[in-house]
Amino acid sequence: MREFSEITWLCHICGRERPDERISVYQIDISAHFGVLPNHALHNVRYCNDNPACIAAAPTYRHFYVERQ
Repeated sequence: MREFSEITWLCHICGRERPDERISVYQIDISAHFGVLPNHALHNVRYCNDNPACIAAAPTYRHFYVERQ
């Protein structure tokens, strides 16, 4: 079994594998796009919390494009 200190995550912005303490998650509520109650559809973006470029890009990064109907 892996120790928690060994957990790593992939940054969605730069693509680097980073230790758990160097990754944060930016959440974007996309519930309105799907016509559901607030906070029922969230878009999670993992980013390096020690890289200014990743921090700046996280709020606008999208895994997929959601077109509003």
